[in-house]
Amino acid sequence: MAFSPKAGVNLRYAPAGHAWLSASRTFKAPTLDQLFDQRPIPIPFPPFTLTTSNPDLDPQRGTSLEAGIYHDATVGTGRLSLTMTLYQVAMKDELDFDTQTFKYVNIAESRHRGVETGLTLTGSTASAFASLTLQDAVARQGDNAGNQLKAIPGQLITAGVTVSPPRSGTMTLSLTRMADMFIDDANTRRIPSWTRVDAQASRAVGAFDIVLGARNLLDTRINSTGFLVPAGSGVAYWYPAARRVITLGIRHGR
Repeated sequence: MAFSPKAGVNLRYAPAGHAWLSASRTFKAPTLDQLFDQRPIPIPFPPFTLTTSNPDLDPQRGTSLEAGIYHDATVGTGRLSLTMTLYQVAMKDELDFDTQTFKYVNIAESRHRGVETGLTLTGSTASAFASLTLQDAVARQGDNAGNQLKAIPGQLITAGVTVSPPRSGTMTLSLTRMADMFIDDANTRRIPSWTRVDAQASRAVGAFDIVLGARNLLDTRINSTGFLVPAGSGVAYWYPAARRVITLGIRHGR
């Protein structure tokens, strides 16, 4: 049994403005696969197969503090919405994957700090949005103390616009950029930054909506993550994300 309390307070400082503060404890147990999965995974170097499970994993625990604001304002005939959140999470025994041993492991202590902010402008037939996330997730103990945790981006930016002309359906174009992410715990190599463009269009046909989407519209080459070969050669194996993906769907209701 785990006790995960949470407490918070919300203050309205203006008719359309609120500030809030919360504190909580978190708990996450390792999954059965992380603990006991014995399925062999082929690899291109000795011993040529491996298993990633670790029966000695401990549950991860953390203490979280968050503070933020959300505020609405009228701008001409439109509506402007602003949100901002500051957070810190102190973790113990954080669950991680060690690319040197290819096993799930516990990080003795780590700290996650960040700020997330978003802005949305809504009009009668169009809206625009933008958000920025800055993260600083570092190890607090061990050989890599002070280093950024691998596979966690330091910067994430999204922006987009939605247009809904009368009797013409809805069209959305969005952009996502990821930067400042390391491939290894020693912080010797970064995963190349990338920018992805997505698009979606929908139109009502009777009681249904026809939805056409394009993820990674510009067919950009993106590596979602990767790992360095443990032998120390500096060779990296990358996990490429999907190239352009086209989807077509039918939606009924909202």
